[in-house]
Amino acid sequence: VPLQALLDNQRSVEMNSIRLVPFVGPSVKLDKRILSYPVYVTISLGKTPLHPALGGPFSIIFPIETHPELANTVPESGALFFLDKVVVE
Repeated sequence: VPLQALLDNQRSVEMNSIRLVPFVGPSVKLDKRILSYPVYVTISLGKTPLHPALGGPFSIIFPIETHPELANTVPESGALFFLDKVVVE
């Protein structure tokens, strides 16, 4: 699911940043410009739910391969595993 689709009902809210909060570990705060890129929330690989060893139940995937300018903006791994919530700030 595109991250933008999860935030569509927040369009009336002034948004400066998005905080991605994992179940474990520090949160990641991203500038709202991240929504200009095709960032995805992933829950499965094909029809198989993501196993916790692969970052399940939810992961955020950043397209660093096709948008190398994101490399300095997003977590080093290129993905945020164990996503608990997305907070609009």
